[in-house]
Amino acid sequence: SHEDASIDWDDWHHYCLTYDGDYVVFYFDGSVEARSSASLETSKEYSASLGMSIYSGSYLSGALDEVYFYASALDSNDVYVLYSSVTTAPTVTPAPSSHYFEGSLLAYYGFDMGAVTDSFGEHAGTAYSNGNETTLDTTEGRNGDDALQFDADSGDHVSLPSDLTEEIVGKEERTVCTWARIDDWDYSTLFQYGDDFDLELFGLQTSGEGNVTITLGGDRNIVVKIRGYSDSEGGSYGSDGSNYGYGGGGSNYGYGNSGSYDYGGQGGDDPAGYGSQGGDG
Repeated sequence: SHEDASIDWDDWHHYCLTYDGDYVVFYFDGSVEARSSASLETSKEYSASLGMSIYSGSYLSGALDEVYFYASALDSNDVYVLYSSVTTAPTVTPAPSSHYFEGSLLAYYGFDMGAVTDSFGEHAGTAYSNGNETTLDTTEGRNGDDALQFDADSGDHVSLPSDLTEEIVGKEERTVCTWARIDDWDYSTLFQYGDDFDLELFGLQTSGEGNVTITLGGDRNIVVKIRGYSDSEGGSYGSDGSNYGYGGGGSNYGYGNSGSYDYGGQGGDDPAGYGSQGGDG
């Protein structure tokens, strides 16, 4: 099993969220961390933001690199390819030099020199700091190229155009992947779009070190404790209302009410195995 202590939470990690019409799957560093059946109705109300929630809060302290949007649900093999594509600094060109799974690729943002245009030139974003359009600072990415730096105190974020996500709302298949370095794990947003009603939102936020919330809207958010729980405990705590919490590798789950702690029983060995229901706290 994975050891929580072996993960450097201040380092670069790969985060991926997919939906195939039936299941939402969250991947961390190329491995499935959580899988949940859901009948999404993702709203068109708010277009995608990087580093900020749809309601202009929960700003990211850290950096993002290599953001992919797909109009299909990549499977675990595909996600692993994205995760493992480059592990050392490239000698000539920044990775990827060609796009993976291009058939359903909507946009790829590499952030070279701080640019927030996508590689196809069709879905250019706009960067903001302190409420003003700007070019955000770059920092060294996980493979030596440019990554985009986000300062939460300045409200740094990137707004992406609505036409980027128009194909990946409602019940449509989708994948969003990014490399991220999270400097402050207390409620930092990686990406988000939709609206904050049950099953109308799609995104990833942090909710404490090693905790990632799959934001599906309303009280349908799923809190994932990355590779973190021992077999004796299950649920994490919800930030708003009733949230599911997953143990490491999806081996346990607890159901939290109003942000209370709850612990589920031990789950099976299947990555999608569930423990018994937690208490009401």
